[in-house]
Amino acid sequence: MENVQQVKIVWTGDEWELHFVCKVEMDVAEAPGEKTVGVDLGINNFAALAYEDGHSELYPLNCLKQDDYYFSKRITRCDDSHSAQATRLN
Repeated sequence: MENVQQVKIVWTGDEWELHFVCKVEMDVAEAPGEKTVGVDLGINNFAALAYEDGHSELYPLNCLKQDDYYFSKRITRCDDSHSAQATRLN
């Protein structure tokens, strides 16, 4: 149980679920190229990329929330949720 980092009890609307977040070590094969990037999936930033050459990129989580809000509003304006436009927005 030392690899369990978080436990949540979640109501799905129909039943309760128990969610576990665990830390697991995995063997990783050699990278196919000479350049690598590290990816940190976090809470404030969806992803933080750090490259070997010192270059880095941040993808803030609020950008995803803003996109979701924008596209959800556009989809509700569609006459049919299965229309080509709604499908493209999804």
